[in-house]
Amino acid sequence: MTAEPTTRAYTLKLSGDAVQRHQLWATHLLVNRSVQTWGDWLLTLRGGLPAALADGDPKRRVLLALSWLSVESPKSLAPRKYCIAQGADSAAIRIDKVMAAFQSVLAQKGVANANEWIEACKPALTARIRDDACWINRSAAFFDLQQQYAGLSVEWAATTFFDLLGGEVAYFALPEDDSSQPAEAKDFVQKAGGWLSRNWGAGEKSDAGAIGDSLRRLADAPPGHIVGKTGTQALATLWLVSGGTGSPDPDSQKLFKQLKQTVGWKGRPSKGAIALDNLASEQSVSADLWEQTRKKLLEEASEQAAKAGSATGKPAWMSDWRADMEQRLGLSYRTDKDLIWEFGVMLDHALRRVSAAHTWIKRAEVERQQFNNDAQKIGDIPPA
Repeated sequence: MTAEPTTRAYTLKLSGDAVQRHQLWATHLLVNRSVQTWGDWLLTLRGGLPAALADGDPKRRVLLALSWLSVESPKSLAPRKYCIAQGADSAAIRIDKVMAAFQSVLAQKGVANANEWIEACKPALTARIRDDACWINRSAAFFDLQQQYAGLSVEWAATTFFDLLGGEVAYFALPEDDSSQPAEAKDFVQKAGGWLSRNWGAGEKSDAGAIGDSLRRLADAPPGHIVGKTGTQALATLWLVSGGTGSPDPDSQKLFKQLKQTVGWKGRPSKGAIALDNLASEQSVSADLWEQTRKKLLEEASEQAAKAGSATGKPAWMSDWRADMEQRLGLSYRTDKDLIWEFGVMLDHALRRVSAAHTWIKRAEVERQQFNNDAQKIGDIPPA
């Protein structure tokens, strides 16, 4: 079986000079080791997903079970400590080991209706796997991670994992649904960079709660002072509403920067900031444009409020975990600057692999369900 060569993002800045071959090879080794390390972390976070995610939607049970107990190959790269069964084991031995581990996971996660879970998940958990693959207890790996980093919660793990992988709904949606399409690669890059900036970055972070409050005040600005006015006049009104003091700058772009400062925005432009920037160039702000802008402001306000009240804030144990990851990666995140691009590429590659592997799991589950449905119809075929 042949495959098209993959262009590595970290090679794009290199020329064909022979003197760079050593650097290229060293970079290749570093990136692949880092992708494996980040991937291991993502799979372990996945092992911490709570059983409550299937409350009210039993169809999620199988994918949760396959998140807690993960088939990984080659087994030489999987964490041996958490290997519970191998593809080379006899079917009877493999099934006994996997089902025993699953019952243990259900008990550890406090699942009351364990028999229903076992009945729903057993066909997937007892399916044959490749000889070079193994079953890994990622739930146990996450439990050990919790012991190492006090304060690491299942809520933080789930929120972080779903935020990076494209959302809870997409994670559980099977391929027959339009919503099951994986996040685009460029989205992974943005998510990786954003996560690193928030959790590992040295720069000053935005106050999500304060930004949300400011955006709601902007959205409640009197429309009579916005609609029919020039973009610069509208921004001046919004700047005053947001708490600006003194005189607004007559230049629209400088005024926009003043507004960003009073709102509290830092870093990459958000949807609300982009909407206001578009407003600045208008000769006359229409009612429709202002309503669209208000919608963007309120959407971001809700997102900022959720961020402020969720588990996505930087936890106290993050600095210790970062130091451990840097040691495993063999590279420091902070030199004379944050290496957000370099580390973002590594996390991006890991996200792509985990996403692709999960997509294959969902496709296999759909095929298994279809096979079972077809098998049940055999009795309906009339005799020849």
